Amino acid sequence: MASSDLVWVSVSSLAPVFSEYTCLIKIIFVNIFVGNLSDRTTEDEIWSLFDPFGVVYSINVAYDKYSGRSKGFAFVEMPDDSNAVLAIKELNNSVVAGQTIVVYEARPKPERPENNRFSRPNRGPGFRPRY
Repeated sequence: MASSDLVWVSVSSLAPVFSEYTCLIKIIFVNIFVGNLSDRTTEDEIWSLFDPFGVVYSINVAYDKYSGRSKGFAFVEMPDDSNAVLAIKELNNSVVAGQTIVVYEARPKPERPENNRFSRPNRGPGFRPRY
């Protein structure tokens, strides 16, 4: 599914008549999952893979917080649906740095219940709280 972001755009770039106005435009991005990457793959290498297919808005490589090395997957956001679909089709099962990568449209993150530190889980029958 596509994610969205709010971007400030100067109307002067759109039409010279409204040069003193700026407006807020909602742009929808296609979020692409790239998996089975080498732990040495950099953002620049991923950028060079997707750049021929159109504009790349952002790349988020997942890094291990202790070792600082890549976890082997990344997310790429592209603003154009048709370019994103073409990139997915062309790059899926391609070889990068000696590894066959997997590329598909990212699934939305599942909703998690809010963690409220004052709520207690149901502990079943017979549970007696301490006084």
